Amino acid sequence: MSASAGLSSCVLLGVARPFGAASGVWPTLSRLRKAPLLHGAPITMEVIMPPRTVPYPQLPLDTARVARSVYNREHLYLLIGDRLDLLCADVSWQDLTVFGGSDARSLFTMAMLTLFQFAEDVPDRQAADALRTRLDWKYALHLPLDYPGLDPARLAEFRQRLTGNEVGERVLGCLLDRLESVGLLGGVHKRGADARRVLWTVEALNRLERAQTAMSLALEALAANDPDWLRRVGSPHWHARYGREVSIKSLLQRNNLAAQLEALGADIAHLLSVVRASGHEDMAHWPEMLALQSLWEQTYGAQGPAHSERPDRPT
Repeated sequence: MSASAGLSSCVLLGVARPFGAASGVWPTLSRLRKAPLLHGAPITMEVIMPPRTVPYPQLPLDTARVARSVYNREHLYLLIGDRLDLLCADVSWQDLTVFGGSDARSLFTMAMLTLFQFAEDVPDRQAADALRTRLDWKYALHLPLDYPGLDPARLAEFRQRLTGNEVGERVLGCLLDRLESVGLLGGVHKRGADARRVLWTVEALNRLERAQTAMSLALEALAANDPDWLRRVGSPHWHARYGREVSIKSLLQRNNLAAQLEALGADIAHLLSVVRASGHEDMAHWPEMLALQSLWEQTYGAQGPAHSERPDRPT
């Protein structure tokens, strides 16, 4: 090959090689910089970056620019995004494959999102929506501004695959330890948690949301169709627990998660009981009442909410 045909070079892992040069005769990058120009023409360089071996991309420039214009650089989730490589350096990403069913990038996102849910008491539906709308979460996970979010059902499936899987729980526990080191678990009652407690808590948050939603819909149906009867049998605290403006987070400010599950279970059992005793046979077959009955059987049943999945330490 003529000199003019080999003007362009590539740099691979710190070594410069003229295209077409034989193996074993590559000049080093420092020598290349000192070499004279060929026929007076500059040598053009093509930089080839080594492949990334982590299951997340570089922080998108648009996400970085917008987030830094909104948040202080000491914001928790910006710290996570800035230190993601360091925080995840000792995580065995190959072990993510035990979760199955998704690519490593999606599994990484769901693992991190599960920890965010635990830290902020956020059930799946709200977390999936927050991943679409919250700029700080996108920054932390190196997601683009137009990230569409994900199906909440995928988070539930992810936890099911992970629960009881020793390798998978080890990956989640390693991530948890790293994020705790930068302050993710700000609440004293959550510090020192392990992967098993994280999984139970997030699953319990979703049970609580489903119970609250089903009870709210049943009460709305009763209020619309027989408000006088509802006033006679209802409890004074029901509006404070099941009003549309009541959030899961506000419920947890009044009592811990396990206690709230017990309280909602007692309310549902009471309502189902008075409906059966009312003599209004059609009322028990309203769609909202059938849904409430089904939820009771699935979520509480004979054992109640505090069954074997509950961790040793209280939430």
